[in-house]
This record gives sequence, structure tokens and C-alpha cells, in this order.
Amino acid sequence: MQTVLEIGSGSYKLCKLGAFSEKFESSLGKNLIDLTKAKRLNPESIKVAIKNLDEKILPFLKARGVVSPEVLVFATAAIRLSMADPLKSGENFLKELINRGFKNIRVFSEEEECLYGARAVIDEVRALRPNLKNFLILDTGGASHQLVQVINLEPVKYKSFPIGSHTDLSTNSLPDLISEGFSESSNLVILGTTGQILAGADSLSRSRDIYSDIESLNIRLEAASVTERKIVLEYMVSDPKIKELFVEYRLAILPQAIKIILNVMKQLKSNALLNSKQEAIQFISKVGF
Repeated sequence: MQTVLEIGSGSYKLCKLGAFSEKFESSLGKNLIDLTKAKRLNPESIKVAIKNLDEKILPFLKARGVVSPEVLVFATAAIRLSMADPLKSGENFLKELINRGFKNIRVFSEEEECLYGARAVIDEVRALRPNLKNFLILDTGGASHQLVQVINLEPVKYKSFPIGSHTDLSTNSLPDLISEGFSESSNLVILGTTGQILAGADSLSRSRDIYSDIESLNIRLEAASVTERKIVLEYMVSDPKIKELFVEYRLAILPQAIKIILNVMKQLKSNALLNSKQEAIQFISKVGF
């Protein structure tokens, strides 16, 4: 199995199947600077990302005998959107990785970001839920979210939307998914941390109206401080491994991610939420690029 580093817009993910699966703050999607045809990485967000790379990720790899050139690295929306920046903020961030010894680096296109995650989920569904053939896959990221429609275990429609949990939703409208060509589906698979949190909430697992219950939860979370959000979620979730996800930077943007999920549920009439343990990074660790 290969060691893979995902440079996400909210988190780094570091994975080697059977050995480790860790998350660290990147915040590269936070306070992106809008340009005419691109985005620019915010200097303060870059500092956070570099600090965590140097102080957490590289020591973690060193302690496990993994050297940077062996690691497969892929970057998602925040880097992709900043690659056309005239000041080269995206390119310069990748140079920081190269300077630290990383060589196998790819910036995923919208299509790749959608389909690598979809392949991982489809493999898992085929193995664990053989009767489930049609469903939606939603991956909520910091700078974007990806939606894939699966029919007969094949991805038939997919799109990456440049709106994520770091986006100001008071000034950015969530997409009209029907006009984008998506159709209704009762089953929604949610990738990532937000999906883990919602799937781990004991009360939601027993819900008869999951949309209304998630909406009510999010109203409560929005009105709460970060500390209060942690208390609320710790009360709702019994699994200690999920409670480990309740860190400050993630709790700060959680209501935004939930709004993206609610938008999909409402428009496409999804009333059964599933969380996948397999994401793009696990798939790549197993099969490579």
C-alpha cells in the first residue's frame, strides 16, 4: 500500500491503508481572494498550512520511516482554483512541497476530484451493500463540493461546485441541482468529516424526518459558540473516535458544510444518509493514480 497525502481546502489527509489515516488542518480554502478568473490563496492561510506541514505531517512521516519522495500527493479545489493566480499563489505553495522533498504531486481536475471519490464509494457499496445500485455521493470540502449521481453502480453525472464550507453563504447562492441535470435519489452518501459526524449522531440514526432534524441541529449549531458546538455534538455522539473530530477549526465551519448537505437533500429528495469509510485517498493508497 502507498502513502498518500491529500492537500484539501480545509484539511490535509494522510493515509496508508492498514497503517494510518490522519487529518491535519490546512485551511487553504479559508479567505480565498477572489480574482476575475481565479482565486488567490490567503497569506495567513498559507502560513497555517505550512506550519502544520512542517510541525505535524513531516514529523509524523519521519517517525514511521516514510520519506517525502515516496508519498503520492494530490491537491484539490483551493490549489486548483489558485493555479491561474497571476501572482502564482498555487504554484508557489506546490514549490514549498517540492522544497520539502515531495515529488509525486498532482493537482486534481474537477473531473478527477469527483471520480476518484466515486470509485472508492462504489467499490465499498458493491462489497457491503450489494442491493444498493442507485445513489448520490456528496463530498463537502473547504473550497468546493462535489456531487456524483450513480445509477446501476456507474457515475452518470458529476460536477464540482466552487462553494465549500469556507465560503460565505450569505453572499454566494447554493446551486440549483435540478437545472444542473441531477435527478432525485433517496440515498445520499456523504464523504468526509461532516458525514462521519452526522452518521455518528445517535438521535439522527433513529430519525423519522432526517432533513428536519438536521436542519434543527444546524440552527442550534449556528447560534452556538465553537465551545458550545463541541458540547452539543459530544452529547449526541457516543463513538469516541468521532468525538476526536471535534476540533476548533472544523467546528467553526461545520454549519456551512451542513447547509450544503441540506441543499442536496431538499432539492433531490434524499431521506437516507449513508457515510462511506472509503474516500479518494484510500482508493489511491490501494491502486495509485
